[in-house]
Amino acid sequence: MSPAGYAASIARLKYAAGGNTVENVQAGTVDTFLGYPVTLVHVMNSTLGADVNKVKVLFGNMSLSSIYARRRDFSVRLYDQVYATTDQLLLQGTMRFDVNHHSLGSTSEVGPVVALKSAAS
Repeated sequence: MSPAGYAASIARLKYAAGGNTVENVQAGTVDTFLGYPVTLVHVMNSTLGADVNKVKVLFGNMSLSSIYARRRDFSVRLYDQVYATTDQLLLQGTMRFDVNHHSLGSTSEVGPVVALKSAAS
């Protein structure tokens, strides 16, 4: 969920509940909603208007629907000539990775992740 979408919807519902106990103040602010952890993702759609068929929230267990894998191991390069006049070195580290979402489900098939989309106009 995007931070803007979180602030406009879930955070408002949490703050409207009112009242604090010692445990709430002591625990600090943890991003949860109805007991489920909330992860803010900046690349998700953050417009608050009525977009047609835009995914606003993903709910579920991504570890059951996706895999994160390395495409190439970590490699380090040493460039000793770039900053030779100032007695410095340049180290460059690179790694390639990919995420594959293999079983999200569909409108007729149950999957481990559910998407909340804005309504079509």
